[in-house]
Amino acid sequence: QNEGTLTSSGSVTASGQVYNLGSGSTITVTSSGSLSNSGQVDNEGTIDNAGTWTLSGLGGSLDNTGTVTNSGTLNNSGSLHNDGGTFTNTASGTVTQSSSAGLYNLGGTLTNAGTMTGGEYQNVVGGTWNNTGSITGASFVFNSSTWNNAGTLATDYLQNEGTLTSSGSVTASGQ
Repeated sequence: QNEGTLTSSGSVTASGQVYNLGSGSTITVTSSGSLSNSGQVDNEGTIDNAGTWTLSGLGGSLDNTGTVTNSGTLNNSGSLHNDGGTFTNTASGTVTQSSSAGLYNLGGTLTNAGTMTGGEYQNVVGGTWNNTGSITGASFVFNSSTWNNAGTLATDYLQNEGTLTSSGSVTASGQ
């Protein structure tokens, strides 16, 4: 449980739950640092990743109601839920998902200016997804809210039940 400031320039491994509680709590992974977790991360504060962050296995997940900024590498083979929070993948950020992994924006604001590959992406419950970067190799993209695409969106299957506005490229190669 973190209610202060945790900075990793080395390696941090967690197999249980990690709680980053309160608006003043901060977890920072520097460019030389790494954070690996196979348990659940509950974030109410701020997580700033410039290094390598790995969410692994079925238990590896993030539930974000705070602020997450990724300017490094985030490897997701679990699930990432932006539950009313703010998730930003900067121009230098990379999010790589396994085929069974998912990134879900549930009523929050998700901004991608970097690279996202693999897995599935869902924008629901009044969420806003702003993409100026690239999302490629996705198995499934679902939108029932607001999705603004000025970048690249390439998926096997796209289901839109909301508002998808694109001045970029959208490709659905499957159904």
